[in-house]
Amino acid sequence: MPRSISMARGKGKIKHNNRVFLSPNVDKNRVKDNIILKQENLSEAYEKIFRNALAEYNKKQKRADRKIDDYFEKLFGKHNDDTILKNDNKQQSFYEYVVGVGSMHDTALVDSFLKDGTIINANPKAAKIAAQCLKEYMLGNKEIGVQSFTERNQNFYVFNAVIHMDEKTPHLHYDIIPFADGFKKGMTRQQGLSKALEVMGYGNGKDAIKNFTQSERGIFQKICKAHGFEIEPQKKGRGFTIPTRIMETYYPIVQKNEQQIVEQERQIKANISTISEQEVKIMDNSEKIDKQNKKIVAELPPRPDYLKPPKEPELGYIFSYEDQKKRKKEYAQEMKEYKAELRKVEKHNKAVPNEQAEWDNKYLPIIEAERLSKEADEKLSIAKSIASKNAECKAELERQEQRIKDEISKGINEGLSADRRAIELMERRTLAIQTRAIVNKSYQQKYNRIFDHLYENERRGQHDYTPLEAEPNRDFSSKPERNERE
Repeated sequence: MPRSISMARGKGKIKHNNRVFLSPNVDKNRVKDNIILKQENLSEAYEKIFRNALAEYNKKQKRADRKIDDYFEKLFGKHNDDTILKNDNKQQSFYEYVVGVGSMHDTALVDSFLKDGTIINANPKAAKIAAQCLKEYMLGNKEIGVQSFTERNQNFYVFNAVIHMDEKTPHLHYDIIPFADGFKKGMTRQQGLSKALEVMGYGNGKDAIKNFTQSERGIFQKICKAHGFEIEPQKKGRGFTIPTRIMETYYPIVQKNEQQIVEQERQIKANISTISEQEVKIMDNSEKIDKQNKKIVAELPPRPDYLKPPKEPELGYIFSYEDQKKRKKEYAQEMKEYKAELRKVEKHNKAVPNEQAEWDNKYLPIIEAERLSKEADEKLSIAKSIASKNAECKAELERQEQRIKDEISKGINEGLSADRRAIELMERRTLAIQTRAIVNKSYQQKYNRIFDHLYENERRGQHDYTPLEAEPNRDFSSKPERNERE
């Protein structure tokens, strides 16, 4: 699969490059994997590069006010070892380039998830090769005849170079200080990109930067091919840049929303994980409860209970004498049976507490299983509720992403339209001013000649003007008067 090579100017954020400051797209757990090629303080690098030239210059100065105490402050007014400073001569305190090969689709360090749910699998093997290519780009590879960056560009001092392995793809940030020797005015060695490129043979002006970039791209392409990467042809850019004022307005909004999206995605993943764990537990508990309930329900005897004493037989006196005599014999037999039954009831009731305790020990797990089943049902209901909320959250997230895209697109289009209108009006105004100036200049020259001629004639006493006279044979009367005469 052909891979693209990217080589562009960086923003120049040393703390970000060295991970003193972590942006949202950085994986904290992989910061330790970054490859540090060089880390040197910017001010110390300036002192190291220009120390001898500065001492030689100050030694030649007879006046103390012409001596330079600090060359960095002389150029940029103050020290800032983190971000790029610029002066009135369009010099920068340092220059940064970002180099990479491949993309998240073919050289990713970790899996990526697109907004539509598509998963792009990582390619750690290709990412490792890409990191080695970036390393050889800075340090060189003698086997294929590639010198180190410093050997190739002796007028570029590299004071910071880091390969980032904690983002989606490996890429290199390297920061340089350009310098050149042989200056006749001021210090013999001075800072300057144009002069450094010229001395190294890249030419002058914009072509010099282009020549440098193309040369370095060719060297990096050679390294990548040596490691088995197929490189696709260089593509041209789109030819326009979003205005800075638009980016300053919308970038903070985009960054804030991206952070919210990342946090919501993290919360969604955590909820999904929790739901999955609960579903597994619920399934296990349901299976156990079902098996236990089926077995116990089939064998469950009634719980022992106290028996009521039998009803005592009644002796009636409403019968005749013979019937009463007969009833007494029946009564005596019933009482005998009653007492025997009563002894059985008392014996049974005496053993009931022990039997109930034994029954509870044996069959109460059924009751506990029923309770666990109810709790499982409740947890399942909660899990379904969480899943429903997650679906709503995902839908809201997609709506917010679409709204953000629409707002950014609208803002950029409005900004570009306003810029085009402003440029068009400025061009018209400039053209009108130029035209007016040309016309004024022409009339000014014409009338200057006329007035000079009149002034000269006036001075000599000559007058080349004649009084106005009526044209001969011309009737100046009104039309009604002419009609009347006729």
